Amino acid sequence: MKLSLQPDLVPPHIDGFILESDARGSRFSSVGAPAMSVGGPAAARDRRPEYELHVATRGRARLLVDDAPVVLDAQDMLFIRPQQTRLVIDATDDYLSWVLVFRPRVLRRACTTAASEPLRYRGKSGPPLHRHLTRLTVRRLVQTYRTVPVGLGRDPFNTGLAFAVSYSWLAYTSASLPLLPEAVHPGVRRAAWLTMDSATLSGPELAAACNMSSSRLSRMFKQQMGLPLSEFRNRCRMQYFLSLVQDDAEITLLDAAMTAGFGSYTQFHRVFKRTMQQSPAQYAREQRGE
Repeated sequence: MKLSLQPDLVPPHIDGFILESDARGSRFSSVGAPAMSVGGPAAARDRRPEYELHVATRGRARLLVDDAPVVLDAQDMLFIRPQQTRLVIDATDDYLSWVLVFRPRVLRRACTTAASEPLRYRGKSGPPLHRHLTRLTVRRLVQTYRTVPVGLGRDPFNTGLAFAVSYSWLAYTSASLPLLPEAVHPGVRRAAWLTMDSATLSGPELAAACNMSSSRLSRMFKQQMGLPLSEFRNRCRMQYFLSLVQDDAEITLLDAAMTAGFGSYTQFHRVFKRTMQQSPAQYAREQRGE
């Protein structure tokens, strides 16, 4: 699920893109996974070469940015610099945010003053660029994002995107600064990335890979990430399940559920209904257009 401005997705003459995202089951779930493996292929090793901006408008999401847990509530803004890793741990059903992904060259045109230095910094160190905005500021930003001209050619879009980025940074520097998060335990961070990379790992396998006991890992994960490890694992399994049924029209729901790591169809059915607010059979009928 690596996010990148590849030529087949965004032409090289376009500086980025803007969209609304609910963060659940989308390719924005993880970016720049660190190199980790447990007897199998390592997770994606490349870090994202672009900047990423989130402006939450509704609900709440929990993220892991490098080693720091970040909670994005409505009216929160988060800039993620190149070389930083980012993993969505959880999001409420009503979560919605605007996401801007843009190439570094945008900053060379739109953010050139000393006040923009924290944004242009390309290293990994330092806390996440995370602040809380006023309701009026968010309304103005959303209006700006919606008016960036799409489909009118390179120059209008790139100019509009550059203005949106510059205006967003101005809003960031004028906003209040939330409490800085503490770094998570290395084993908890490793567990999050390994689970995203391979949701089929058993609990003991995951704990062993993190050099922790199962009970200590579960306890610390909930303390530092804000949700039980079992719930996060089920969320990752659901993402894997959805990708399987979307990529293979012939696969059965049972086969996809077992491949995704669910221990039984009963467990899968319970998690699916809680997550999707419908039964697997109802989902299958919708996919077939019935």
